[in-house]
Amino acid sequence: MTYQGGLLSKTLVIGIILLFIGVAIQPSIATVEPKSIDVEYFDVTTEFIGLEKEYTTKLTKEEIQELDTLYDSISDRLNKSLSIEVTIGIFKDAILELDRFGLLGDVGIKETEKLVLDCYQRTILMKVFERAYNREKTSVFLNENIFCLIFGITSGLFFYSYLAYLSAFLSMLLFFWWFPISYFIMMFMFYFFTIRNPFCLGRKIVFPKDLAKGKIISFGLNGVRYWNGMLKGLLGDYEGEGIGVLGFKGLKIEVVTKPYQYFFGFARRVRIEGS
Repeated sequence: MTYQGGLLSKTLVIGIILLFIGVAIQPSIATVEPKSIDVEYFDVTTEFIGLEKEYTTKLTKEEIQELDTLYDSISDRLNKSLSIEVTIGIFKDAILELDRFGLLGDVGIKETEKLVLDCYQRTILMKVFERAYNREKTSVFLNENIFCLIFGITSGLFFYSYLAYLSAFLSMLLFFWWFPISYFIMMFMFYFFTIRNPFCLGRKIVFPKDLAKGKIISFGLNGVRYWNGMLKGLLGDYEGEGIGVLGFKGLKIEVVTKPYQYFFGFARRVRIEGS
């Protein structure tokens, strides 16, 4: 009994010593736990030109860098494209990737594809354009393309909706005659030309002098056309600045921390001069 009692006493002493050691060590271990890192997010806005919708999400700095890499890879693939079929495939892949970044919002992949490619894939319409368009006669315009898919990484460009100005002008013209008619005409024009958009109408893109720069590539009835460097619009004048693109429909993506925009979609006519 004496031996067992002594053994029990020693065990208790050792247990108490280990308990105190554990309590003493615990705070020191806690001090080396990793600190929480605050992740900074930045606004990225996708404008669905032709649907009159806009969606803003937040991405991390790393995700924005991945987005830049994605657009550079799209540009490289388009530069190597030898057919419109391959180009359409590249555009579809780009839409899938943008959806992976969460940039399409509730619009989704199918509706975005329709917005970007529908005008070009209207087979009957494109055949009529091809027959009506004299390539040999207009091929002298090396800086021009028509009824084309277009892609750009640019800065300084402005996207204007002349249909909105037209509907507003007509509404104001009729306002003093009969308000209900004015409102009906305005809503009809908005629905018919922007939502239904049977004639693939879109926005014009203005290239301000000494501000517009970047790279643009198009695939259309004039084949492939490239522009790079400082860009100048050659399709007329808008408030003293050159218009470079007419009838654009598609996506325009802007990052709040970046001075440039990404855009791609369909354009009725493009005439640009690069340097």
